[in-house]
Amino acid sequence: MTVAVLLLLASYLGFFIAPAAAPARVALAFLCFLMVLNNLHSVLASLPPLPQNNYRIWMFDFLIGTICFNWLALAEYAAVHAGKAAAQAEAAKKANATGTSTEGSKLEQISLHSRYWQLRARLQRWAAGLAHLDEIFRWLFVAAYAVFAIIMAAIQGAYETTTCSLEDACPVGFDCVALTSA
Repeated sequence: MTVAVLLLLASYLGFFIAPAAAPARVALAFLCFLMVLNNLHSVLASLPPLPQNNYRIWMFDFLIGTICFNWLALAEYAAVHAGKAAAQAEAAKKANATGTSTEGSKLEQISLHSRYWQLRARLQRWAAGLAHLDEIFRWLFVAAYAVFAIIMAAIQGAYETTTCSLEDACPVGFDCVALTSA
């Protein structure tokens, strides 16, 4: 569990890397995602065989939540990258609008009256706003993960601890954890 939290913090640090450093941000987020996924698989491999009737394991649920947060960091960078590209396209469009060609601007005005081009222009302006998503996620990501961790700690009591019936399959001192069905 500690490894997963440290990897999530490493993934969080990617929000402080400049969006122009795409290889660094993508590699950091992707490698953290893969390492937590590998951690989940090693936890599942160390468990004894469990019956198939609705057993939930707290550590499994916690690691799945952590994997989702790591994936969110990767998806956030994709949105920031798309926002930066849209902002650059918007800036280029404004630079072309100040040019001296009146014939080209008349054609642009005529074509902007169609619904498709209006919708496309709105979407591009909205996507350009995603370029500043890093500032929001620097605070929101930590707050959301803290809420997730607090909720997981609070519901840990809802998971029932039972000793394994297969003593040979369980490591020494290992308890199987199952979610009680109410």
